[in-house]
Amino acid sequence: MMLNVFTKKIKLVTYRTYGSVKFVYLKGNCKYKSQDNILNKNIFKMNLYTWTLFKSKKIKDLLIEIKFSKKRKITTRTNQDGAFFVSAKNLLSNKITTNKDWIPFNIQVLNSRSTFKVFKGEMLIPSEDASFGVISDIDDTILKTGVTSFLKIKLFYNTFFKKPGSREEIPEASRFLNLLKGEEAKNPFFYVSNSPFSLYEYLDTFLALYNFPKGAILLRDIRSSKVEPLFVRNQEHKFKEISNIFKTYPNMKFILIGDTAELDFKVFSDLYESYPSNIKQIYMREVKQGRHLNYIRDYFKINGNIPVCLFNSVNKVITHARDNGFLK
Repeated sequence: MMLNVFTKKIKLVTYRTYGSVKFVYLKGNCKYKSQDNILNKNIFKMNLYTWTLFKSKKIKDLLIEIKFSKKRKITTRTNQDGAFFVSAKNLLSNKITTNKDWIPFNIQVLNSRSTFKVFKGEMLIPSEDASFGVISDIDDTILKTGVTSFLKIKLFYNTFFKKPGSREEIPEASRFLNLLKGEEAKNPFFYVSNSPFSLYEYLDTFLALYNFPKGAILLRDIRSSKVEPLFVRNQEHKFKEISNIFKTYPNMKFILIGDTAELDFKVFSDLYESYPSNIKQIYMREVKQGRHLNYIRDYFKINGNIPVCLFNSVNKVITHARDNGFLK
C-alpha cells in the first residue's frame, strides 16, 4: 500500500480551523490529486467531480508534518479515512501570533525515501480587538439548499448538479454577515455545518464567490460508529463544535445564526443553557411556514429568557442588530 501511494500524485487539503496561543485545532485530509479549479467545469464534469469527493480513495497512515516555524512544528498520521486531526497545547508562540488574524503554516507528507510538495494552510486566531464572534450555519441560512423539499430532492440536485457559482445565496446574507464583521473587519467568523468534509472545497468556493467573510469552516465527519439516527448525530456535531469554540475563547461573546428548517433551534437553546455567558444573540431565519415553524415560535415564547430573534428578511435582522448595538 505505502509503495503505491508514493508513486502517485497526492494533495493535502487543509481546512481552515482556529486556535489561540495556548491551543491549536487543525484538520485536513490527504487524497490522490484530481483536477482542480471546480469553477470552470460544465455541469456534467461538476457532477462527476462532486461525486468523486464522496467516493475518492482514502490514503491512510501517512506521516504528516505541520510547521509554523523552524522550531514550532508537529507530526501526526492520517487515519483510515485519509484525514488528519491535531489538537495540541502550547505549540505556538506570541511572536508567531502577534498582530495576525490568520496564522499561516506549511504542511507536507514525509517518509524515509522522499519529501513531497509543501502545501499551505492557515488557522484563525481572533484579534484581541474583536467586539464579538459570529458562528453561522450554512445550509438554508446563507446558502439555498432545498433541505426541506420532498425527499430532499432539491438538496440532492443542488449539491450534485450545480457549480458553486450557480448556487443561490439567501438574499443579502453576505451583506448582513459583512456588516457583523465590523468596520475594521476584526470580528471572527466560524461556519458550522452538517455538510460532510468531502464538500469543504465546494463550500469554500461558494463562500469566496459570494463575498462572505473569511472564516473557519467546520463540517461533519460523515462516518460514525454510533447507531443513532442521523438527525441526532447532526445535533451532536453542531453542539460539540460550537462548545469547543466557546471553550477556546471563554471570554468572548458570540452571535449565533441559523434557520428553522430542521433542529438548529434545539442546538442553540441547549448551548444557551450550557454557556449563557458566551451567547450575545441568536438569529434564526424562518425557512417556511407550517407546524414546525409554529412549534419553534411557541418554544421560544415559553423559553423567553433565550435572546433569540426570528426573521424572514435581512432588513429586519439588520434593524434588530443596529437597535441592539451590534452594528455601528
